[in-house]
Amino acid sequence: MTPNFRANTKRLLRSSCALISIGLGATTVYADGFKPTFKVEGFADLRLAFADDPVSNLDGGFGKQRFGGGGEEIRLGEVALVGSAQIAPEWSVVAHAQFNPDLVEEFDIIEGYIQYRPSTTSRWRPSLKIGAIIPETSAENLGLGWSNIYTLTNSAANTWIAEEVRPVGTELSLEWRGDDVTLSFGATAFIGNDFSTAGLSLRGFTFGDQDIGIFGGIRVPDLGAGRTDVVTRTVKETDGRIGFAIHGGFESDRFGTFNIYYLDNRGDTTETSDIGRVWNSQFLNASYNVALGSGFELAAQALFGDGFTTPTGVEAITLGTEFETISLLLSKNFGDLAVSIRGEYFDQGDISTCICPNLGEQGEAVTLSAIYRYGRHHRFLAEVIYSDSERDGGFFNQPINLKEVLTQLVYRFQF
Repeated sequence: MTPNFRANTKRLLRSSCALISIGLGATTVYADGFKPTFKVEGFADLRLAFADDPVSNLDGGFGKQRFGGGGEEIRLGEVALVGSAQIAPEWSVVAHAQFNPDLVEEFDIIEGYIQYRPSTTSRWRPSLKIGAIIPETSAENLGLGWSNIYTLTNSAANTWIAEEVRPVGTELSLEWRGDDVTLSFGATAFIGNDFSTAGLSLRGFTFGDQDIGIFGGIRVPDLGAGRTDVVTRTVKETDGRIGFAIHGGFESDRFGTFNIYYLDNRGDTTETSDIGRVWNSQFLNASYNVALGSGFELAAQALFGDGFTTPTGVEAITLGTEFETISLLLSKNFGDLAVSIRGEYFDQGDISTCICPNLGEQGEAVTLSAIYRYGRHHRFLAEVIYSDSERDGGFFNQPINLKEVLTQLVYRFQF
């Protein structure tokens, strides 16, 4: 047995012991006194849903809500596990896994990245992420596993981001920490997301709390062609092009938190794969949060963008949409109880030049939600969301006008 073999074996055993000790602390202490730490958090929820008649978008319909088809049902909503490890003073690893019985892929990896973030007394602090990353675009999804801290159902903008925006690449950020404000700047280079906007264009904006991970996809409605199994994949690389994103913002105890994020997937619409032609998409997202005093909080978000593909591979013939949505949420804390109301507007304009289904749509939605926190582990949620939408082309390219109400009662165990 060689010295190198013995050394490698010891290192392997030491790493294995550290992994086994997840949640209990690490067993290894380095020479500088640093002790690796490992932690697993998560939540699981059970819900009772009362839905209107339109078929849910998750079942191939044009319904805006997660549940549809009328009546009531008791469902397992989601099981989420988020593991994190501080493997060195400046290095950490994060992985977010999910089980959701309503999605194309029930088991999925939502996020997974390694991060370099040094401790420094300087006003400047860099950080680096490498992996599959959810962009920091949301004014509401600030909880564990990108969960919403105000409502159960995400806004239209955040539902879309959770489903169709998943950069896989390298994100470099830089912070400047002043006395009263922290400024941040960053850029991302990524692969994948070649079909971002396809689901939004063909299905429209929706409202849900589901995340689509690196293996999952979005069910596209049966437009009357008799196909009920069409799925557009969230993370898929086809054209070999590198996409990019840039972002910036500030954080202040006095003025709140503002973030702005721009992404361009640089899709080559003449390239094709087994799920169709690549989409070229860009969007700009801005979010703002501020505490108003007396337990009131305000969260606002705006999303603008467009996307198109070329059904025949000819650039002059396009199928596409331009889209926008704006939301405003007001929340009030009463100790362990928080009540929130959100109003939003969404719109899509058809920019197609081909003989294609009309993608135009507009609508409004109002969400009323209450969350009661009992101790560390228990959450009780009650929510009603109403949406009113008019779509120019649905099944067989016929107009659809939907008024929907979804009521959910939820128990969530969080650990």
